[in-house]
Amino acid sequence: MNQDNIETEDESLQVGVFIADSAMFQRMKPEPEAPDAGKYDGTDPEAFQEDGDTELLDFSPFYGLALPLLKHGIPVRPVQLDNVRRYPHYLAPYRVLLLSYEFMKPEYSDIHFALAQWVQDGGALVYVGDDSDPYHNIRAWWNDDLRSGSSNQVYHSPREHLFEQLGLETKQQGIQHSGKGLVNWLCVHPAVCSSSKTGADQLRQSVREAVDKIYGSHKPWKSKNYFKIKRGPYIIASVLEESVSEEALVIPGPVIDLFDPVLRVLQEVRLAPGEQALLYDVTAGRPQHGKVKLISASSRIENLTITDAGFQFAAKGPANLQATARLYCPAEPVAVCCMSRGEEAAAVWEWDPKSQTVLLRYEHGSENEIKVQASWSSETLKA
Repeated sequence: MNQDNIETEDESLQVGVFIADSAMFQRMKPEPEAPDAGKYDGTDPEAFQEDGDTELLDFSPFYGLALPLLKHGIPVRPVQLDNVRRYPHYLAPYRVLLLSYEFMKPEYSDIHFALAQWVQDGGALVYVGDDSDPYHNIRAWWNDDLRSGSSNQVYHSPREHLFEQLGLETKQQGIQHSGKGLVNWLCVHPAVCSSSKTGADQLRQSVREAVDKIYGSHKPWKSKNYFKIKRGPYIIASVLEESVSEEALVIPGPVIDLFDPVLRVLQEVRLAPGEQALLYDVTAGRPQHGKVKLISASSRIENLTITDAGFQFAAKGPANLQATARLYCPAEPVAVCCMSRGEEAAAVWEWDPKSQTVLLRYEHGSENEIKVQASWSSETLKA
């Protein structure tokens, strides 16, 4: 999959959803009366079941940020909040970021300085949260007047500290501008966005408002019911359920379904909701004229050698297993043979004239390796 040419339909829209280590630590109910209240802890998962606190294992707040976008075909990447202070320019690839402190917390205040700089340089931050998480009240840097960055002020939530660094009104919802960028505050708990259509629509609307503002006349937002990416000759596609439509995704051929055990050449692939595909574009992967090139095989193929009379290679795999391989071939072979331990083994081939590919079927043999040799006549090759 490491290809020089990578194509998607959403090149210009880079949306990230923040996740932090503290989302895993925040797994015990804060108890202000306890002497160790305020400590992040996640070392006693059995206590969840005993105390009936299974809701602490519910990750709906994160899904509320990600799924409403993914279900409409908007590409989203998880972004590690803790890395903001570890790596310079970590946020540079993104124009739009989603953040909530209702299920995680920033462990250091200087994370907000980097976030504020990113927004003021032209980024769009969509903040989702209503400050209802009880973990806002644990002992932490934002409510400790010795650590909050001000000797006279503490904050009810880390969101207030972030908004202050951005020069925003800490109580004003909706869009506020900061430098060249903006913040759009949706004042709901993010879990709401994963539990109802209304909540999901609210989140999508907030993100779309931010996208439209930040991108201006160029509108990269495109709702669809699928994801598709092309890496060189490889096409990876998935059609979503519970999306904007029930339409099938049609991918024109010739392509080879790499999940197909017989590696058929298809002139069209139709994917219904809930289906995925890994395909090989026969046209995009075709080598120069006269070359033999492996497309796919259920063996490990080594030492592919081309001669005037044909080609040969070594195939390795589990002993006595039937295997297949499809290759580009400049002409139809007139003979194919397999050698294992000095003995000739059976081989079958099928020629596809439209794609100029050949499908080979063989058995690995008892030594886990065989040599496969295909030959063509010089007259056929000239023709």
